[in-house]
Amino acid sequence: MLEGRRKCSIFAGHDFRQSCEALVQQMTKEIYETPLDYLITVDREKYVEYLVNKYSMAPVRFAFLDLSVEPGEAEIPVEQFPFKSEGSKGRRYRAPVYRYHLPYTGAQQLLSAIPDPNIPVEYDVDINPDSVSFVIVDFHNDPDRIKKEAYRIVGMIKRQSEHLRNNIEAYVGELWQKARYSFDLRRTELLQQQKVTNALGVPVRRRALAKNEKRKHEAASLWWFHQYNTQQG
Repeated sequence: MLEGRRKCSIFAGHDFRQSCEALVQQMTKEIYETPLDYLITVDREKYVEYLVNKYSMAPVRFAFLDLSVEPGEAEIPVEQFPFKSEGSKGRRYRAPVYRYHLPYTGAQQLLSAIPDPNIPVEYDVDINPDSVSFVIVDFHNDPDRIKKEAYRIVGMIKRQSEHLRNNIEAYVGELWQKARYSFDLRRTELLQQQKVTNALGVPVRRRALAKNEKRKHEAASLWWFHQYNTQQG
């Protein structure tokens, strides 16, 4: 009955859980690529905090009370009209349309994530940098009918956004534990390697940090320094 109803373009791109697993793998890779001397001397909690902030994310927040509508007209395929004629197949007719805009804050990429549980938003929703929007065609000159459909669509978006928010909060909560576990495991391995190396009885040569590694660890140190000064202030 209404334009855009058969599509699903929000919360329908990539599996959120798989994306989180990829982030955790990337975090673990960074830990294992950190040089021995750096990892065994760095402050554990500050390094873990750095990792969590780097690989964390914040939920998308919709401003449901700021929903707005933009009236207009559009050429609509006759097949979408409820009172179409068989003889006019393939033609288009002008009809009033109402584009609703729903503002949000947060990472646009998250609006393509599929949450768990997943109850699809079965409507064509456009994702913009600061809002999402959808179009309703006025076939009946009935404002109550348009409003009912608009709030039905907004309700589906709200439900999926709540599912995703719960997923994100769970991911961030587990990230602290996973960061500490990977850090402790790697530090234990390196300390054991250092113990064996020191027992060899000859001078130890350390490989120099590559420029990009050096910049990465300097950036981490500067981040901790900034956090410390903020707390002291």
